[in-house]
Amino acid sequence: MCVCVFYDRHCTRVYAVPLFLLRHSRAVPPSLLPYFFLHLSVVMRAHLREALLASLQRDVEKHQRVAQRNVAPPGFVLKVHGVQLQSSVAAKDRKRHRDRADHTPPQLSENTISKGEAWTSLVLATLSSVLQQLESDAQKKQNESANESAAPSAVSVLRSVARVEMRHCRLQAHHLCADDRGATDSVSLADILLSPQRLWNSAAHTAPSPAYVRLVTLDLECNELGDAGMRLLCSGLLVHLRGLRRLLLASNNITIDGLLFLVDSARSHDEGHLPPHLETIGLSNNPLGTHARRTVHGQPTENAFCDAFRTLALRLSSTLRRVHLNHASLSTREVSSVLQALFECVVQHSGPCAFDIVYLRENERVDKEEALRLLRSKVEDLEKLDTFLRRHVSM
Repeated sequence: MCVCVFYDRHCTRVYAVPLFLLRHSRAVPPSLLPYFFLHLSVVMRAHLREALLASLQRDVEKHQRVAQRNVAPPGFVLKVHGVQLQSSVAAKDRKRHRDRADHTPPQLSENTISKGEAWTSLVLATLSSVLQQLESDAQKKQNESANESAAPSAVSVLRSVARVEMRHCRLQAHHLCADDRGATDSVSLADILLSPQRLWNSAAHTAPSPAYVRLVTLDLECNELGDAGMRLLCSGLLVHLRGLRRLLLASNNITIDGLLFLVDSARSHDEGHLPPHLETIGLSNNPLGTHARRTVHGQPTENAFCDAFRTLALRLSSTLRRVHLNHASLSTREVSSVLQALFECVVQHSGPCAFDIVYLRENERVDKEEALRLLRSKVEDLEKLDTFLRRHVSM
């Protein structure tokens, strides 16, 4: 009879379980369930590390080829896509079972992998470990092959990280910063981005804590950050990302409360709470409109949204270029207020303005003609308004 031996975290042999019991967790005796799931975790961790390492190595090699052909290559994009990782892990588990002598079904599927909060913590811990290995291997290889090749090294690629893209990883607020985590040994996104050991933070090595991180784009679209995540981003992470120009947070269930956290940070702009050169804010596919929430005492109103966006636009008027508010559950009046605030920044504001475009498509509750009528009733120079709408608005 074939058996599977389970180990605890100290590598002490615990139980030998017949493989036929491992077809489904329901078939495993309750006393053995902890070891069953520990076994799945070990298998998942190994597959995840292999998949993530291979993915990042391919991206580094691809960037090296691009850099070799360009005098001024773009910054490296560090991509971690949760759906692709889940698919790769499940595929590796299926292959492992095909290669085994027994015919027990695979224990991991895309649904099994993504269930529960442990998946996100595992992704962050694995990413931290894989980056450490990549950086160590790259530096060792560079030392061994010094002056042998003019091609861009992996070290130079990892130093050039300009964009971090973590999508579909089920990131929640407590995954962002260390001060809001329950487990002291878990890894947060801030631990990864702000670590002085990261090659892309080499400019900050002389400081006791990173005061400047070279990232230009932080893309956390399609996660589960919510308003609590926006609060932690503003209070615990963005303050360190002084070079950040693009903040992309589409599809994160952020409401007007999250927008108000961002506005509060913008009000403290002179104190350095927001990156000073922020150009793009992506909030599409978030229920920002006040009507998306039930009307109860103490909740923000349309006036609160309008005032908040006006404050945000004025505070960032010298740097803001693009605002993404597609499918944001905005009302007619809220859209009109967004347009008025941006029009004032572009046309009437005395200071410099770099604004390019606002995206307001797929806000189904909006009466476009009524929104423009409200806007025109508040603007004196209609010719300038028409020019603004033609050049800077997509709705």
